[in-house]
Amino acid sequence: MRILNLTHSPCWFSDHFDKLLSETGHTGETMYLSFGNFSAKKADEIWNQYRDYFDSFDAILVSHIASWCRPFLQNNWTKPLFVYFFFRFDHDVPDVQAYYNLLREAQTKPNVKFFAATEYDHVYAESKLGKFQMDIVTPFLHVNNDNKTPIPCGSDKFYLVGKHNESLVTEALENLDIPFYRQDWHSKIPDLRGVRGIIHLPYVFATRSLIENISLENVYFLPTQTFLNELRRDFPSYFWDGGLPGEQHGDYSLAEWYNGAYPDCFVYFDNFENLKRMSDDPNFNDLIVEKKRIIHEFKTRHLAKTLIQWNTLL
Repeated sequence: MRILNLTHSPCWFSDHFDKLLSETGHTGETMYLSFGNFSAKKADEIWNQYRDYFDSFDAILVSHIASWCRPFLQNNWTKPLFVYFFFRFDHDVPDVQAYYNLLREAQTKPNVKFFAATEYDHVYAESKLGKFQMDIVTPFLHVNNDNKTPIPCGSDKFYLVGKHNESLVTEALENLDIPFYRQDWHSKIPDLRGVRGIIHLPYVFATRSLIENISLENVYFLPTQTFLNELRRDFPSYFWDGGLPGEQHGDYSLAEWYNGAYPDCFVYFDNFENLKRMSDDPNFNDLIVEKKRIIHEFKTRHLAKTLIQWNTLL
């Protein structure tokens, strides 16, 4: 089957789609166009402009963001249409009620299949659409080797993620003499092969980089849910892309960092002093070796499971 993958950004899912094709034996290509307002009118304009191109494929996969399904749902597309809810499916839609109705009606169409990347994506969809049946189909774990930036950070230092939340605690880590390297976030992704571990202060329920770093068998060091709440309280500018049910009460259990989607793959710390003690522990390297073993075994199981999911879906 020849599949067209549609996405809003070249940084999202094109390399994962290539991995999907190589694993499942299908063929295809990626088209990306970015729009701020994916309205019904915009969807019809896209359809009228590209309908012949779309029709040259056997199927369409909408990967990021789900609003790309509108041109097809509004214009009676009859070939297979696979709609992946990966991040908020209504993120860029101005006329949401019309869009919601379109999705509800499409559930009965035999050529349309909706599925979610994470449990959060499913829960979020049902919070907007009501009962909405979707399977969870996980992304393949893989590394996009394009545009990686070499960094001066090896097994002697943690890599501190170069985003806003981490900038809030840089001084605290320095004062504790925790060895780390940090660079501001750039469009090119740092090459994290061989780092001591990755210190990350979550800002959203899941990230694309998580998929890559698990594939590299890198070990994440994360605040516990309790400490995450303390950080959000102590730093008013701490960024959290909210919307998880229960998070106002300190429950982040739908986030991939805390919900067991990657069982026993992460290391959690209650405070930065706790992280310092772990870092200085003579058995620290044994901890890293054990976590990498767990991650490696998880990767094997994950590939087998994910391959079955995608083959069944397609």
